Amino acid sequence: MNCAKEFHQFLHCAYRKQIEENLTKIGNIAKSNSVSVVFLIHPIFEKGKTYTEYSLHGVHTMLKSIAMASGLIVWDVYEVFQYYNPNDLNEVGDGKRHDPWHPNQQGHMIIASYLYNKLRETQLVK
Repeated sequence: MNCAKEFHQFLHCAYRKQIEENLTKIGNIAKSNSVSVVFLIHPIFEKGKTYTEYSLHGVHTMLKSIAMASGLIVWDVYEVFQYYNPNDLNEVGDGKRHDPWHPNQQGHMIIASYLYNKLRETQLVK
């Protein structure tokens, strides 16, 4: 297997089969129970990069493809995060280390607004 060295790309490459199997299981359970499942993709905060330089589009595309094939509803927070500076949305922590995963209060508010709007658009909630 020839996977990229970047941590997130490596994980999604090395465990692609398990990802597919698990999303298929979730999709089958949802279908058999007539339940809608939203699969939310959250972009990471890459150190020193803006979202115009984002390197994980391929991972997002792969996840979207697998999740949609499994019958899941797929939403990608990149749709709204791309308009912001990642440093403005990232949980800085102690300032001595970089946290690639956790949004701050503003980031959470943007995600909440995004989810609310998507739920209303798709009429999953009224």
